[in-house]
Amino acid sequence: MSGFTPDEKLRAQQLWNLRRKWLKDQELSPREPLNAAHTPVPAAQTGWAFRLYRAGSFALTRVLIPAWIAHYYVKYHVSQMPYGIVNLKPRLFPGDVVAETGEVIPDLPESGAHGHH
Repeated sequence: MSGFTPDEKLRAQQLWNLRRKWLKDQELSPREPLNAAHTPVPAAQTGWAFRLYRAGSFALTRVLIPAWIAHYYVKYHVSQMPYGIVNLKPRLFPGDVVAETGEVIPDLPESGAHGHH
């Protein structure tokens, strides 16, 4: 059996018609190409981005970096000086002497209930 069946011939004809139509569609008309007028981005659309950038740079340069420098200075320089920053009060036990006043901490009262009534 040689040749195409009627269904194959119809399919080939349909593909040929579609290709021809596609090629015809690719031709430009005398009015084409249409160039859309280039409109610049309105300032209202870029204003929020600029304000966000300006606020972020202000926060970084005027708040965060100075706060970090102050924190570093206090943590590593001021706290190294005697009485610069007291991290924790020293524990006092009965019989200890308070350095500033010279007062002696009295003993705890003796009771059988250990402070419970």
